[in-house]
Amino acid sequence: MKVRLSGFRQWYVFTTAVLFVALLATTGEVNGQTLQVPAEAGANVLADSEGAIAAILLHYDPGLSSELAPVYEDLFRVLPTGVQVTVICPSASAAEDFSDTWGTATEHWAVDVVNVGFPISIWARDRYIARQQEQSSQEVSSFVPAGNDSYEPEKRNDLLALELLTEAQLLPRTLDTHLHLEGGNVVSNLRHVFVGANVLNENIAIGRSAVANELSTVFGRTYIPVAGKDGDVPWCHVDMYLTPVSDDTVLIANPRMAELILTRYSDDDSDDVVAGFNACESDTTQDRLDDIASLALNRGYKVIRLPALVNSSEGWMITYNNVLMDHRGGRRTLYMPTYDIPDLDRAAAAIYLGLGFDVETIDVSRVYTRGGALRCIVNVTERSGSGPSQGSTAQCRGPKYYDLAGSKQYERMLDRSYARLVRKRSRG
Repeated sequence: MKVRLSGFRQWYVFTTAVLFVALLATTGEVNGQTLQVPAEAGANVLADSEGAIAAILLHYDPGLSSELAPVYEDLFRVLPTGVQVTVICPSASAAEDFSDTWGTATEHWAVDVVNVGFPISIWARDRYIARQQEQSSQEVSSFVPAGNDSYEPEKRNDLLALELLTEAQLLPRTLDTHLHLEGGNVVSNLRHVFVGANVLNENIAIGRSAVANELSTVFGRTYIPVAGKDGDVPWCHVDMYLTPVSDDTVLIANPRMAELILTRYSDDDSDDVVAGFNACESDTTQDRLDDIASLALNRGYKVIRLPALVNSSEGWMITYNNVLMDHRGGRRTLYMPTYDIPDLDRAAAAIYLGLGFDVETIDVSRVYTRGGALRCIVNVTERSGSGPSQGSTAQCRGPKYYDLAGSKQYERMLDRSYARLVRKRSRG
């Protein structure tokens, strides 16, 4: 039986809001016992800097199709053959729209187009953090966080959609955790996980020691909380300003560098870019980023700076840190966002080229003012080894449609998925 989308939308938004408000006062303890995520031997958060991309997750919103089109066009032009692509869609018509528009372009991959039956955001990274065993192909639980009381409906729906795909066995099982942690606030190499220190304040209700213990279990390796000397972060997500490209080198955003590059501009477009830069906040942001560079140096890392522009008041950032990396057959490829700002785009690409990457550019110029960039939109959910014969192995078949919202089991799967989210939130 199909659920009417308008009715479900009202039910989910209303009940979620009521439950979230009711659960705000709860703690990280049940019957006096601090809750912890069960450990899985050898399970680690996926490293950004190692391995070949084997699977990605996308969220498609047909209302933003024109903004997403350049991203998808460039992505499907350069994505390695054989990658498993999962595309979550809010409706049957959206799934049809994606398949009609991008079906031919995606024939070199195994593409699952999934109708979940309710609105979602385009930010596939934030509500799903992939984990796997580095020395084994054995499946481990991935991370879908507890919700946040400040989430708007689409973000809450993202959480439900991912639990629903887990229920339908289209994604791995998920951890039963009460942590609130967004995927954009986590980047990793094989040595450290870098997480924005704002995660501590976002989970203050469960206590710092409980957060520390749970982060260690989720990440599976040593993590570094990242912040300026004032204890605050320059941006809400660490992947917007810090990129570990190896186990000994990190790249950190530098607005001052971008300002110097932009002094070369003399056209109207450059004036618009400069006008959009938050000059009143630039000193504080710069200081925090400089502090983070010092933190990385003190941890033994080589630090390289990248140009960036920050507009906190409007919620956007021109960043070249929000990248994807792929290592296969001895080739190191970096997928870098571009903004139709030639001098900045070229300067950032030159830095990555100097580090030995082949650089493929992805145009995010129509979408970045919504608050994210490439890594935010394209979530790498599985990697394989980086040796000469390693890489993606999914059978190329183009789009395959999964109409979860039209399934006879939809309501039952939805109820179980929603119950898991409520249980997570009630513990947080």
